[in-house]
Amino acid sequence: MKKKLSKEQLRKNRDRQREYRRNNKERTNATARKSYHKRKANFTEEYIAERNRKNIEWAKNNPEKMREYYRRHHEKNRETRNAYDREYSRTHLPASHRRNKKSRNNRFGKLDHCIFCGYDEFDALELHHLIPKKKGGKETKSNIITICANCHRKIHNPDSDCIGTCKRCDTEEAFIEVHHINPKHKGGTDDPENLVEICACCHRMAHAELRTGSDDMVLEDPQSEYPEPHDSGVN
Repeated sequence: MKKKLSKEQLRKNRDRQREYRRNNKERTNATARKSYHKRKANFTEEYIAERNRKNIEWAKNNPEKMREYYRRHHEKNRETRNAYDREYSRTHLPASHRRNKKSRNNRFGKLDHCIFCGYDEFDALELHHLIPKKKGGKETKSNIITICANCHRKIHNPDSDCIGTCKRCDTEEAFIEVHHINPKHKGGTDDPENLVEICACCHRMAHAELRTGSDDMVLEDPQSEYPEPHDSGVN
């Protein structure tokens, strides 16, 4: 049985190795080059294919270890990954939307409309778990459906009093939310003149247009004329 070294012994061994490499650079470099060329000669396409096959087989036979590895990896790199994602989304908004849509399509199938009302604006579409995750629902295609924000709010809040007619698209029996015409982060207030009641779908679209800098969905005046109603399929 190999003797377990203490931290002090390990530190002394590392210092001794570093000192040897500093005093014997040419010999160390020659040994490293020889080892590199030897590995490179054995690094053939057949070897790579066999190694990949073994890795995939090991991953299939050890799902618990793989999950633990991914959990530790994401936990260790969470802040770096989140910072990169935020910066990429800020500087590449259209590309970020396409990437998110492609990723969701690959995982859960084509997401182009709400299966209940037919609403087809991507920014207002959401994923709903038929069996909630807190009750054991899985992240699988068979347990996930694509619905709009209106239908999603209705499912999770069946007894809500926030049901009415949208002030923008005139959709009846919609889930109503309060939207700030001038956003609060830009100095908007909670005064009634700065608030308008719109459906959840129009709310998502309004914030999407605010992010892109477009005025197509930004509401100017709650008393002004609104564009033609959007055909959301809800009667």
